[in-house]
Amino acid sequence: MRSFFVLVFVIGFFQLSIADSSSYLWRANAAASIQQVIGLDNQANLPSQGGALHLAAGSNGLVYMVGQAVVNGPNNVPYLWVDAQGVIQGVELKNSSGASFSNTESIAKSVAIASNGSAYIIGAGGGSVLVPYVWKNSSGTFQGVELKDATGSSFIGGGQAVNVAISSGGIVYIVGNGANGSGATLPYVWTNSSQTYQGIELKDSSNNSLGTGGAFAVTISSQGIVYIVGTGTPSAGSIPLPYLWTNSSGAFVGTELPSAGGSFSGQSGALSVAISSNEIVYAVGFATITSVQYPYLWTNSSGAYQGIELKNASGLSFDGANSSASSVVLTSNNVAYVIGTGVVAELILPYVWTNSSGTFAGIELKDNSGDSFLLGQGFSVDVSSNDTVYGVGYGFTSASGSNSLPYLWSNSAGAFQGFELTNTDGSSLGGLIALNLALSQGLSPADTLVRSVDQFGNRKFLKTFQKANSTSTQVYIIGSTPKG
Repeated sequence: MRSFFVLVFVIGFFQLSIADSSSYLWRANAAASIQQVIGLDNQANLPSQGGALHLAAGSNGLVYMVGQAVVNGPNNVPYLWVDAQGVIQGVELKNSSGASFSNTESIAKSVAIASNGSAYIIGAGGGSVLVPYVWKNSSGTFQGVELKDATGSSFIGGGQAVNVAISSGGIVYIVGNGANGSGATLPYVWTNSSQTYQGIELKDSSNNSLGTGGAFAVTISSQGIVYIVGTGTPSAGSIPLPYLWTNSSGAFVGTELPSAGGSFSGQSGALSVAISSNEIVYAVGFATITSVQYPYLWTNSSGAYQGIELKNASGLSFDGANSSASSVVLTSNNVAYVIGTGVVAELILPYVWTNSSGTFAGIELKDNSGDSFLLGQGFSVDVSSNDTVYGVGYGFTSASGSNSLPYLWSNSAGAFQGFELTNTDGSSLGGLIALNLALSQGLSPADTLVRSVDQFGNRKFLKTFQKANSTSTQVYIIGSTPKG
């Protein structure tokens, strides 16, 4: 749902350049009217370059941000930033021997926090070949563990871990891909259910290996059932198709997700998945039918999995190849909200879809004044404990020229309203896009930092804290600079 690997499909015309980018963290209150912005590249104890891609907020007040940074040389390294109630520290993530990676594409892609506060970070690192990795702070420091294939061997063709979910019992499930000896990239899940991380190749509905494929997102139901979505190529020369795998029958079984009518004519895939409290599955992504790419949703609400094309605000099909649904979330009463992108009259616009009125309706996401963007995309969506929905992405306005502006949208006032994510002084941060968000209702920094001098003349920096509640949810958002 919320990883760099998934964003490759969603962004389309953007190539996100991590090493050259600026990264920002915004903290906003529930109404998004008060913001605090931190430039992750500009902290004295952080590297001069880098890019944060994903974040998670824990109940212990810690916010974990992961991505990539350039440290002491030309190589990018997987990187973690920890926001401990307002104090940010940067941590380089290293290999299983405690050494820095030498591959310039090494990266941390996603992070999840267990109920006991332990953080699990996943991504890829290596030398001549990138391999999947997980890092965990079980021993206080973050230790790297290489994720291997189903036989316990390293992937000689490379691979990467893309997303992670943790069960209520503390079992970790990591999804991504690994290349076999023949060079075919295959979807994989790794789990520590047997203590060590075991690799499991995800196969088709007949338990045959897929030609190529990748697992993009994973979620766990309240009953502990794991659902994974991605793409798979059933046979040589065929097109990539959307797939879902679940261990509801014990072992992981693959299901090819159908179209709403006819068949897929080009690359299609599921990018995000959510499970309702009554075990209804919602998977979203993109589907290519008659050479046009549409945002798509699949659900088993009527029993078998059914494909649903997501349409524009007028109920019409989108008309461009960049349309896609990138993330899905469910409220406490099982209402689904999907965020993504739709092409209308050659304009690429941010969209949200919801079944709050029964069927899925499209809502164009607009700027602060309620006007349409010239160009924009929605990337990530989340919901607070009081069922307020928040989405992030970017938009171009007439005043922004060629620069993209980071945006937060929320239905906190009923209808979806846009909030430009600005600098601390309220000025626009042109050239940035908001990639991911997390919500926290634990201890959060207040909006003021008190500076004083003690009786000995020493300067003191006193951070004040506020106890967040349902009306003062803290919204944490990260963004980076896209490179065209």
